[in-house]
Amino acid sequence: MRNMDRTTQMQFEQQLDADVSMWSLESLQQHGFMMVKHVFEDDAVRTIADQLDVALRSFNEQSILRSRGQTYGSRNLLDVLPTLANVVMASPLSRLATLVLGDDVGIVRVLYFDKPPGRSWSVPWHKDQTIAVKSIDQPSTAFFKPTVKAGVPHVEAPTWLLEKMLTLRIHLDAMNADNGPLSVIPGSHGSHENELAEPVELHADAGDVKLAMRPLLSHASTLSRAGIAAHRRVIHIELAGTAELPDGYEWHSFVRLNNGGHAR
Repeated sequence: MRNMDRTTQMQFEQQLDADVSMWSLESLQQHGFMMVKHVFEDDAVRTIADQLDVALRSFNEQSILRSRGQTYGSRNLLDVLPTLANVVMASPLSRLATLVLGDDVGIVRVLYFDKPPGRSWSVPWHKDQTIAVKSIDQPSTAFFKPTVKAGVPHVEAPTWLLEKMLTLRIHLDAMNADNGPLSVIPGSHGSHENELAEPVELHADAGDVKLAMRPLLSHASTLSRAGIAAHRRVIHIELAGTAELPDGYEWHSFVRLNNGGHAR
C-alpha cells in the first residue's frame, strides 16, 4: 500500500464520509482486510439490487449459476450489468482503490454471490489465486494451472501480481451469524506463520463495503442456519494496480477507474 501524508488521509476520510481511519488503512496492510461502514445509502442499495435482479433474470449465459430456480452466483457480473463499473467510479470506492493500488487501478472481474433461503452453500478455507484472462493458448512461466470457467479462461497468478490486487465486497443484505457469514484469518495474506491465527467472523449491514481484502487472505464461509429466510447477496469486485500482464497475457477485462472507465 502506498504511503499517505496527512493531507491525503484527511481528504480520503472526508470523501468517504464513513468510519475510516489511518488505523483501518494500516489494518489492510497488516491484517489483509479492512472494514468500511455505510458506503451506500439504503436507496442506493435498493436500486443496485433491483437492477441486478432484473439483469440476472434476463441473462441466460452459462456464467449465471442457478439451482432449482434460485440464482446463487454469477462469474462475470460486468457482462450482466455493465453499469456496475459506474457505481464504483461514482462512489468513494474509486478513491479508496486508487490510494491502495495507485492511479492505474482498474476493475478486472466482478462476481456475484447469494445464499438463497433453502439453497445455501459453504466454502472451505482458501485464498483467491486465479485471475480471468483473454486467452490461455500461449506458454507462460508466470501463470499456472490454466482452466476455463463459464467460458472464460483463468490462470493461477504469481504472488507478486496478487499483491497488486484488492477485493471489495458490497453487501446488498445484512450478513450475520444466521446467513453464512464470511470468516478470515488476519495476517494470512503475508505470512504462512499467521495461518494458525484465530479466525474472525465478519458481520455487515446492507450497504457496507464490509470487506476490502487482499486476495491472498485466507477466508471461508459457512452454511446459513436451517430455516433462515434471509438472502446474503454480495457483489465481489476485483481490482488490479496494473493493466499489463507478463508473457503476452491480457486481463479478460480491465476497466480503468481514473479515465472515465475506458475498458481494454
